[in-house]
Amino acid sequence: NDMLVDKNGAPVTNITNPLTVTLDNGQTITIGVNQSSGNVTVVAPDDVYKGDQTVTTAITNVTGGEHFENLVPGTTPVSTTVTDTPGTDNTTTVTLTAP
Repeated sequence: NDMLVDKNGAPVTNITNPLTVTLDNGQTITIGVNQSSGNVTVVAPDDVYKGDQTVTTAITNVTGGEHFENLVPGTTPVSTTVTDTPGTDNTTTVTLTAP
């Protein structure tokens, strides 16, 4: 979730044209007219041998913000931990046979 905020952290509504936020993983988030946020779905890694994994991304570019006086995208990467706990659907079975 990417949210437009002013210098004090208060939400700002995008009033003129959509903003497109490009992430370093190539995905884009569109913040529509009369909106203050947008969403993107990220496919989390699913390694059968690892539990929790971290997903990190950052903003690389913002377009469509010409009507803002001073639009400065935050470029600091953000991370989230994907918790993947084994369940009954995550069973791995190994079978050994010998002559």
